Amino acid sequence: MWYCAGTGCGGNNFRVFRMSASTFSKSILIHRPASEVKAWLARPCVAERLTPPWWREENPGAASGCEPAGHVCRVQEEGAAACVLTDEVAGAAGDDERLARLFAWRHTTVSDDLELLAAHGAVRKMKFAVAGASGLIGRALMVFLRTQGHEVLRLARREVAADDELFWDPEKGALDAAALRGVDVIVNLAGEDIAAGRWTASRREAIRGSRVRATRTLVAAVEKMKHRPHLLVNASASGFYGDRGDTVLDESGPRGNGFLAEVCEAWEREALAARELGLRVVLMRFGMVLSPEGGALARLLPAFRGGRGGRLGDGRHWVSWALADDAVGAIYHAVLSQACEGPVNAASPNPVTGAEFAATLARVLGKTAWLGAPAWALRLKYGAAFADGLLLASRRLMPERLLDSGFIFRHARLETALRHVLGKITNPK
Repeated sequence: MWYCAGTGCGGNNFRVFRMSASTFSKSILIHRPASEVKAWLARPCVAERLTPPWWREENPGAASGCEPAGHVCRVQEEGAAACVLTDEVAGAAGDDERLARLFAWRHTTVSDDLELLAAHGAVRKMKFAVAGASGLIGRALMVFLRTQGHEVLRLARREVAADDELFWDPEKGALDAAALRGVDVIVNLAGEDIAAGRWTASRREAIRGSRVRATRTLVAAVEKMKHRPHLLVNASASGFYGDRGDTVLDESGPRGNGFLAEVCEAWEREALAARELGLRVVLMRFGMVLSPEGGALARLLPAFRGGRGGRLGDGRHWVSWALADDAVGAIYHAVLSQACEGPVNAASPNPVTGAEFAATLARVLGKTAWLGAPAWALRLKYGAAFADGLLLASRRLMPERLLDSGFIFRHARLETALRHVLGKITNPK
C-alpha cells in the first residue's frame, strides 16, 4: 500500500510532526474501520485519484501518481470502528511546505470519498459507458468511478488500445450496440470545445453538430439493445438560460436567447428521446467547471499568475461555477438518486459576479486583479457573439434539484474551492 489518509485536515484528529531532522510525518484519525480504509486504498486508480490537479502543473512530465521518494504509510487500528493513518517521508529536510500541501489535499480528498462510500452504504457494482472520456470532466469521472468500485467503458473515436475502450464514430452514427451489453449507465459528455475560438459559421456547426450527432448515436444504439441501460446522464450547460442578468435561475427557468441556448435545447432534445426507450434521463446543466488542468480556469491562470488578470467587462455579470470534483460528484449523485430527472443545475449554490471571481482568483494567487478587459475589446478580439454569449453573459444558477435531493457540495465557496484546487491551502500544516 502506498498511501494513507484521513477524515479532514484540521482539528484534534490531525497531527503533523517531525520524527527527526529529515523525516516529515502526518497522522490522522479516521472514523472508519482499518479494513475498510485499506480496501479503498487498494482499489484501481487510487494513485491517480490522489494526485492533486495542481501537481502535474508544478511537476511537468510527472506520472499519474505523486508518491514522494522515501514515503511510507501505516494503518493502525483504533478500536473496531476507527484507525490512525500515518504518512512519513524520509529525507524530507527543507520540503515541509510542499509535503504539507500535498498531504492536506490528499487527506481532504480521501476523507470526502470515504464519507461518500459510508453515506451510500452498499451500492451494487455498475458498469458505466462514458462518451467524452478524454475531456476535463470525463477524465476525472472515470477515475472517481473506479475508486468507487465500478466498471468503466470508454467510448473512443480512434483505434482502441485497451480492453476498457469501445470504438465509435458519432459523425457517421457508428456504435456497436452489442458491445454495450451489460452497461447500466451511459454518461454523455461529448462535444466540441465552445471556447476554442471565434464562433464562425463552421465553428457553430461543429459545436452544435458534435453534440447532436453524439447524443443521437448513443440513443440509436440503446434502441437496438434488448437489455437496455436504466439511465442516461447527458451533459448540457448553463448556456441554456441565455443572458439573464440578476435573475436567479433554478431548473424551471425557460430557455434563453442566443446561440448557446439554441445548442443546449437541441442537445437536450436528443437526449430526452431516450425516455421513450424506458431510460431515466438527467440533463446536467454545468456551470463553469474549475480545474487547472483544463477549461476556463486553465486559460485564466497564466495572466493572473503574471499579475495581468482582471475582470471582464464591467464585472457585473454572474458566474456560476463548480470544482471538477463537485461536477463529478453531481453526476454520481444523479445516478444514485431517483429524485434527479430532467434538468439538473450542476453549479455551486454560491455564484459570484465576474468582478468577485477575478478578485478572488487574484487574492488566492497573491496578486491583484487590476488589468481588466473592457467589453469592446473582447468583442473586437473574439467577435460580439462569442464575447456576449460566453464571456460576458450573466447566469445566476441555483442547483435546487441537487440540494433538494440531498447533495452536499465539497467546496461551495469560491475562495476555499480555488485554494483547494490550486494547492493554496491556508496553513496546511
